[in-house]
Amino acid sequence: MQLGKRYRAQWLVLAIALSLPSLPALSASGPAPSVKTSASAASATTHEKRFIIILQSSSDPSEQLKASIPAEFQDFEVFNARRTSEGKTLYDICLGHFATLADAERAQRTLLRRFPNASVIPVKPAPAANVPVKGQ
Repeated sequence: MQLGKRYRAQWLVLAIALSLPSLPALSASGPAPSVKTSASAASATTHEKRFIIILQSSSDPSEQLKASIPAEFQDFEVFNARRTSEGKTLYDICLGHFATLADAERAQRTLLRRFPNASVIPVKPAPAANVPVKGQ
């Protein structure tokens, strides 16, 4: 299936970013993977980035979306993440971010028509910076 120019361009940028060593990885061993992104849904602020939806996963980092993303999600970021599961590296195409589980689950119900394996996952907060306490 052909993707629009916008999605092909996003995919190319994300595929290049995926090859960079600084890209965070999703962890299959924990219940809440950590994903950092440079942009988010127009209305989501940093503290509201609590959930994402994995649209599809593949062992092939160059695999493209198998379906188009519905227009109602045009303000959300589509991004790639890498994780290891059972010793295999998987490349996920994700949509996010959602402030509440209810919002993410509502979106998932719509997305399941096009992405039958779409799943909601919580995002771990970024670790706090090591800031010395004054007087220590």
